[in-house]
Amino acid sequence: MTKKNLMILNRIRQEVLSDHNRYLFVVRTPQIARINLTVLRILMAERKERGIYISIDKPDKHVKQILERHNISREGSYVDMGVQTEHAPDAISSPMSTPNKILVVSGIFCPTLFLDSIDATMASSPEAKERIVAELRSMNFIMVDNISTMMAYNSNGKIHEFFARFDAFLKEFTNLKCYLSTDRNLPEDVYQVARKMVDREVEILDEWL
Repeated sequence: MTKKNLMILNRIRQEVLSDHNRYLFVVRTPQIARINLTVLRILMAERKERGIYISIDKPDKHVKQILERHNISREGSYVDMGVQTEHAPDAISSPMSTPNKILVVSGIFCPTLFLDSIDATMASSPEAKERIVAELRSMNFIMVDNISTMMAYNSNGKIHEFFARFDAFLKEFTNLKCYLSTDRNLPEDVYQVARKMVDREVEILDEWL
């Protein structure tokens, strides 16, 4: 590991170990994936935590390959799932017994798909609701990859709907620490709405990279 990579790792580790619950990492777009991977390395490889990764514009299998390539999670140690409402109840309520697991959710350009699937599962039956609530309460974190891409695929109304519902979701599942990443200048609207719902903004300076 290079000196700069070690410095970034240590800076982000200090943030992750703090008492904040909702983070917004602000960094230039080409470096967003690097910062997300660093956060995941700390959460999963070091702290052995379990969580959810929402990818707005990348297929779930692509995210899985990235995690494997960077040795963040070994093959078979996380659930690989593209969210579709009719499949979500069985997929998300399946046992995740291995401590080091991540549920990879592909947003397919629409960030509310994950929340829609949760709502549909909870409404399907009392048993399904009990299973999914127990599963979510056993997890440690949720990450949304590069929220700055939302504007390319969604209206302002859809984006505001996502953040309002996501905020309500996090208030219900307070065990989940939230990690968002964005380029502050691309676009400004998404940055501003995300900034209002987090309690810690972390700017990654160019000279650190």
